[in-house]
Amino acid sequence: MRLPLPAVPGRSIFKHRLHRRSVAFAAFGLAVFTAFPASAQAEADHFLIGSWEVVAAEENGAKDDAPEEEALIFGPDKLEIKLRKAHDGQQPPFQPEIFYRLDGQASPAAIDLTLKLDRKDASKEVNILGIVKKSGDQVTLCLAPPGRDRPNTFETKKGDNRRLLTLKPRKTSE
Repeated sequence: MRLPLPAVPGRSIFKHRLHRRSVAFAAFGLAVFTAFPASAQAEADHFLIGSWEVVAAEENGAKDDAPEEEALIFGPDKLEIKLRKAHDGQQPPFQPEIFYRLDGQASPAAIDLTLKLDRKDASKEVNILGIVKKSGDQVTLCLAPPGRDRPNTFETKKGDNRRLLTLKPRKTSE
């Protein structure tokens, strides 16, 4: 079936073979996109998007009663960490740009963080591997220190330098 297209005087829109292929691939892509709705897995991969309050933290097997993280705000591919003010009331001067990738099909779900320490120099990146799970309205995140293997359990032990965070949806002030 041919689609009705506006006529261009002296020129056919399908004159060039490359253009015909481009239109055919675009039509095929549109047909596939509309025929298969977004999967439940794709939606599950985005359960982190939003603002989360840090309600508990643990490191090296010990509870952290005063975690420096106040909130984690996940966008589609970026993470912003809101830190608590230091005792002198000052915010830390530098926070790296953080990108993340979530693999919800892994068991437990895997998260990869990339911290850009210098926005102009791509070689100054730190990669952190972790796991994440959602249980009701609570999210648990366990992160390995940079350069270490991804954790496989949601726990920390003395000397492993892992960070375990428990998050709840952050209440927004109205």
